[in-house]
Formats: sequence, C-alpha cells, structure tokens
Amino acid sequence: MYRSLLSVPANDDKRLAGVHERGADAFILDPEDTVGYDAKSAARANIRQIADGLQARGAVVFVRINAP
Repeated sequence: MYRSLLSVPANDDKRLAGVHERGADAFILDPEDTVGYDAKSAARANIRQIADGLQARGAVVFVRINAP
C-alpha cells in the first residue's frame, strides 16, 4: 500500500531532477495529459530512461497512459 503518489509531467526536467527527494512512496510519470502537444513525442520517447533513473534510486514508478 502506498501512502502517497506524486504525479509528474514526463517532460518537466526541473521537476524530474529532484522528484526522488520529495518523500513520496511512488511516482506517476505522465507523458500524456500534463504534457503539451508539441512535447508529447519527446516525453514518450524518454519515459523508459526517466523511469529507469528513478527506479535506480529505489523509487516505485507508474506510467500513466491514455486509452488508445
């Protein structure tokens, strides 16, 4: 059970750089609705790298995706 989940836009490098220090039990990476249309491709392309980086720091990571 997770006490806190922190949702982060997958294209926001500033927030992603320090997200593991926020104290949340798990993180939700959002490459969809919180990302501007012109940045969606880059956010989606980098999602695995971002998730791997957070998991390497011991974080639990979820990725939010829209229905097809």
